[in-house]
Amino acid sequence: TVGNGVTHIEEKAFNSCGNLVSLKLGNSVTVIGDEVFDGCDGLTSVNFPDSLTTIGDGAFRSCKGLTVVKIPDSVISIGNGAFDGCDGLTSLKIGKSVSAIGAAAFRDCEGLTTVNIPGSVEYVGGGRLAGAFARCGLTSVTIGYGVKEIGSRAFWACHSLEDVAIPDSVTSIGEEAFSQCGLKNVTIGKGVKIIGKEAFDSCELTNVTI
Repeated sequence: TVGNGVTHIEEKAFNSCGNLVSLKLGNSVTVIGDEVFDGCDGLTSVNFPDSLTTIGDGAFRSCKGLTVVKIPDSVISIGNGAFDGCDGLTSLKIGKSVSAIGAAAFRDCEGLTTVNIPGSVEYVGGGRLAGAFARCGLTSVTIGYGVKEIGSRAFWACHSLEDVAIPDSVTSIGEEAFSQCGLKNVTIGKGVKIIGKEAFDSCELTNVTI
């Protein structure tokens, strides 16, 4: 338990504490810094307070025991690789104030089958081998109206994903954003101006609506 009064948990504060099982954060915590709980692979439960605004880069990387993550509406930013490699994660709720999901934020979360990205998110992070949801077990993705940019490789190699609808608010779909997905049906909104190189490469498409 991190008590009330603590506002910031700085970089690597609890890094690689493999025996840590449960985490309860006090209502004063606003920032979880970079790699704070990275490698705490025994961690199964986290209680995020409504005071939290920032989840840093790699904050919960490789916390393989986590199964449920509920990010409160107070959170604005989810850092690069924040939950990278949390392959036990099966349930994810992203709060309605998140404006950016970092590169590799949920990469290799193989147990994650469903995600709802709220319209507050302007950018779904991407990069070479570092898409926000790359190599996840996703079968269903809902992209809320308000999302503006889907980064490169954002959903790369989500082999079980068969359908996706890109809302009218999106203006750019990055390179290889959905490459190597199992996509069969794609609807692309009228706001999209740029579809990047190999954005839907090696998909199983039968129906595309632009």
